[in-house]
Amino acid sequence: MSEKTSRNRRIRKKLHLDEWAILGFEFSCNLAEASEQEYESFFNTFADVVIEQHLYITLNDESENPRRLRDLC
Repeated sequence: MSEKTSRNRRIRKKLHLDEWAILGFEFSCNLAEASEQEYESFFNTFADVVIEQHLYITLNDESENPRRLRDLC
């Protein structure tokens, strides 16, 4: 019973399988108190990593539609 089920393209897309698979994870953190300059440095570095990797992000706004970080800036 280890045969892979053959599904057509439309069904694979609807079920988010194979080339339409969505990979992701949830990450949260609490930042210690810091100066405004340290916060700005942290978020600039974070934004660079997210943009460089073509990632999507939500910022605790309970949104169901993830957005690119560059769309938020």
